[in-house]
Amino acid sequence: MGCDIHIYAEVKENGEWEKVGPVFDDPYYAPERPLSDWNQPKIDQPYVGRNYDLFAILADVRNGRGFAGVPTGTGFVPIAAPRGLPNDVTPGVEAQADSWGRDGHSHSWLLLSELQGYDWDQVTTHVSYYTSVQWESTYRDSVGEHFFKTITALQALGHPDSVRIVFWFDN
Repeated sequence: MGCDIHIYAEVKENGEWEKVGPVFDDPYYAPERPLSDWNQPKIDQPYVGRNYDLFAILADVRNGRGFAGVPTGTGFVPIAAPRGLPNDVTPGVEAQADSWGRDGHSHSWLLLSELQGYDWDQVTTHVSYYTSVQWESTYRDSVGEHFFKTITALQALGHPDSVRIVFWFDN
């Protein structure tokens, strides 16, 4: 069973947090297909993807373990342990989180300044449970370019201490 992330951006304006609407490029958008709920050029989630290394870094989810607890390496130093939803989460994001009920877990949030200030050049060791192979990579390489495009998109929204991501996972 896979684990997915549900992630939204919020911006603080005039002392209040506001959910960011559909301004992010959908990496799966196919212009040759008809528009639908599943095929839109712009979406309200800044990151769409399944990268367990990223999940480990954001909230210690699947850290060093894969499906059924299989070891995948030494793991990562998380930016922060899951914090829960912010006390001042926007109603739209809270409704999305609530809709997952017990299937949603490890709710958390991070400021853009925390993402920018994190040491993405740390090194971790990966292992393959199919063969006796291990290798090292930086956290940056483990997460991949797609997430750094997300950070760039978030930077366009405002000051790093006034932009945050709110997220949770499901299995």
